[in-house]
Amino acid sequence: MESMRDVDRVMEREIKKGSTPLQFEQLGFGDYSYNEITSQEKLLQVLSYLLRIGEYEPFAGKTIGNNVYMDMRGKKAVFKRTRLTYERNNIFATIKRLAKKYKPDYEGKVYLETVRCFFTISAEELEKCRYNYKGKNTYAFVMSDRYIMALYTYCLSARKALLFKG
Repeated sequence: MESMRDVDRVMEREIKKGSTPLQFEQLGFGDYSYNEITSQEKLLQVLSYLLRIGEYEPFAGKTIGNNVYMDMRGKKAVFKRTRLTYERNNIFATIKRLAKKYKPDYEGKVYLETVRCFFTISAEELEKCRYNYKGKNTYAFVMSDRYIMALYTYCLSARKALLFKG
């Protein structure tokens, strides 16, 4: 996916195939968008939580397959979804290797940014996604890998635009 026009085309094709037509709305910065990482131990704990590995593995439910993670392939960042614990463990090992290589200075120079991405869906489409699961009303959004990656591309593009805006 090279341009946003290409991303839009991918999204249109995936909607025709059955993906739920969510649209990127905006980024949301909260009170705690920037969190300082003060030590290597804190970095490893936060990464374990985000990747749902180690002591946090029991928190990995079915929805974790929708998360998008960055992995390094050489010097190139690759964004992908993971479904299995060993895939998330591989990302964790890569980050540990990079931290060892770059030796980050934890004296106020390492931060974790958490930004929420908000999406919208029309009322008509939302009604199509309504389900009853174990006696409770809920919603299920069916999306292909390509569609989730396209939504992620929108989030990443919006974040970069804010960065360059100033």
